[in-house]
Amino acid sequence: MGIAVSSIAKTHSQFIEQQLAQFEAQLNPNVEADEALVKRAIFYIRNQTIEIKSYNEATLGIQAVMTQPQTAFITLAPSQNTLYCSCDGANFCVHKLAVLLTFYQYLHSVQNWQSEWLSAKQVQQQTLTNERTPQAWAMRAEQALLYISEERQFESYNLYYAKNHITQDLRKTMPFEREWQPIYWLFMELYLTKRIWQMLDEQESRHFHLTRPAFLFLLKDTSEKLTNYAEKLHAMPRLFATDTFYTAILQLARDFLTLPEHLAERLTIYTTIIENLLPTERQLKDEADQQQLPAAQVVFAILLDEPCTINIDDVPTLFYLLQLANDKNARLNEALAKELLPLLADYIDTLPTHQRDEFTSGVYQAVQPLTLSVEEEMQLFASFGTSGIAPFSRYLIEQNRFDEWIALHLLHAKTYSQVEANGLKTVLKMQPQAALPLLHHFALLELDGKSRQHYKRAVRIWKTMKTAAKKANERQFFNDYMTTIQQQYKRLRALQEELEKGNLFL
Repeated sequence: MGIAVSSIAKTHSQFIEQQLAQFEAQLNPNVEADEALVKRAIFYIRNQTIEIKSYNEATLGIQAVMTQPQTAFITLAPSQNTLYCSCDGANFCVHKLAVLLTFYQYLHSVQNWQSEWLSAKQVQQQTLTNERTPQAWAMRAEQALLYISEERQFESYNLYYAKNHITQDLRKTMPFEREWQPIYWLFMELYLTKRIWQMLDEQESRHFHLTRPAFLFLLKDTSEKLTNYAEKLHAMPRLFATDTFYTAILQLARDFLTLPEHLAERLTIYTTIIENLLPTERQLKDEADQQQLPAAQVVFAILLDEPCTINIDDVPTLFYLLQLANDKNARLNEALAKELLPLLADYIDTLPTHQRDEFTSGVYQAVQPLTLSVEEEMQLFASFGTSGIAPFSRYLIEQNRFDEWIALHLLHAKTYSQVEANGLKTVLKMQPQAALPLLHHFALLELDGKSRQHYKRAVRIWKTMKTAAKKANERQFFNDYMTTIQQQYKRLRALQEELEKGNLFL
């Protein structure tokens, strides 16, 4: 006996309508992909690609199968208020919607449902487009954020692309007037980033994504966009109608100071906003009176050129504040450097290896304008360790300590290109004779590669050595040296050929 689909639909009408309501809330007809999903589901119904396979009256479980365009198995469990699909797609997939509408057609008109869904959403969209208030913009942002309702989109590597997708959706309600566009995007970037941050923090299963490199990349990209929009807004005349938006944007910036993790990045975003939206000293002082966060108080001390007690032990935050002080005024930069130096070594040890060189170079650049004592300089470079070869090399060259520069690279440099990048050209110009042992060391390292390409690189190093020997008046030494190399490696035919082509003798 066949399964009475109409009877099942009437029995579980409340469950079917509740599930369908969730689709209505999640799918937006103004998003092309969502509208297409609904159209496909209705197409599958009309072409009768859904078959209700079984109904268990004891457990109330319903099994359905969809055979086109690919096979998918759908399970409805009204007693548990749940709906499952065998596909690997979204929570709100086309298969689930098609099955729900298959039952719904025995209760109401599917065509009317589609029309009402489209019209209701479009009315809401039109309202949000026409109404220009911070509250309407926040509602529009929340509507766009429904795109990341699925758990898989909270994976850290997906967040950047998900946010870009949301941004594209928000372009549909962007104000047409040029003077309103920086305000719109500044508001939206702040609101979206804050809400995504909160969504990650509100569940323990998502919280760890906040510490992943991909989230830091998202923050860096957001910070660059915010700076661009804020600077554009700062350069434009302020309209009376925008006052409520300035207030809302400022409040969003304050909200960032209360979020977890990444204090330096949050402080960067906050500082960008107050610098551009509060251009006068009086406004900055009024904002400063509201801030109790020690790091924020240091920001205002820097911007207002006032003394301040520094009570911060977060290295990225101290590093950011030091850079800010160097750019804005010099009142606090030495105090910040003295707070930063003792914490560097332990912090650098916690960084991934690939980030250490960039960080140490940045710190060295930040402290260069300062007058450090010899002890502080040694503390700085000792904290850098082997990750600080590049800045320590620059320091040794500035101090004309070329012998120590040679020793440093003999001990720690891993490649000849690293030596070249760290100032070899200057050392060859100032003290060519001292560089000969270093060049010999890296030429022999290339020979260990035992390929013609390595031999070519060795010959290039010997050519540099030849120039240095000529400048140091060590012609005879270099000729004897190259004769020894030829004899010692006479069995390496490819090397001998490259030596002959190199014309290395003086």
